[in-house]
Amino acid sequence: ECIQNPLNVPAERSNGGEASQINLNGASKDVLSELPGIGPTLAERIIEYREMNGPFQSPGELIHVSRIGPKTLERLEPLVFCGESLEERGKK
Repeated sequence: ECIQNPLNVPAERSNGGEASQINLNGASKDVLSELPGIGPTLAERIIEYREMNGPFQSPGELIHVSRIGPKTLERLEPLVFCGESLEERGKK
């Protein structure tokens, strides 16, 4: 289950320095590309999925992105969260 930005978490990353998580709903292609096993092509697919289907509600939704399978998802789940995007913040 995704947190919905309870502490005004930055759009791309959670607080926490090196161990910070990446926000699936606000991260850029460059930031998503930093995740293990995610290069520029998969990062673009994640963004395309987000744009077509709306914000991610849980990290598990990554399984619906082409070329992300169960093993990749297992690696990514502890590294990502689903917070608000900059667009969502601007609507408040």
